[in-house]
Amino acid sequence: MGLFESRRLNATDKVKFVIDISERRESEEAVRESEARLEAFVTATSDVVYRMSPDWSENSVDHGGAGVTVRVGPLTNGFSVEDDAPGVPEGLHV
Repeated sequence: MGLFESRRLNATDKVKFVIDISERRESEEAVRESEARLEAFVTATSDVVYRMSPDWSENSVDHGGAGVTVRVGPLTNGFSVEDDAPGVPEGLHV
């Protein structure tokens, strides 16, 4: 009997299904490993991790006020962000 052939079953016939879930198990394991790395990172750096806008402009305005000028420029492997805000007060440096 071929893979997609069929026949009528009677009350005593048995059917067995085999489903290969190895790809799904590998994907689930990769997700677990990724989540463990993220948790370890956040735990190890919890004093310095905080939410930012993608181009950091929100942070510049939060610390420098509405009149801050923010410039975003290209780099070979990313981008640069420059603003004219006064910066973090000396007593708050870590």
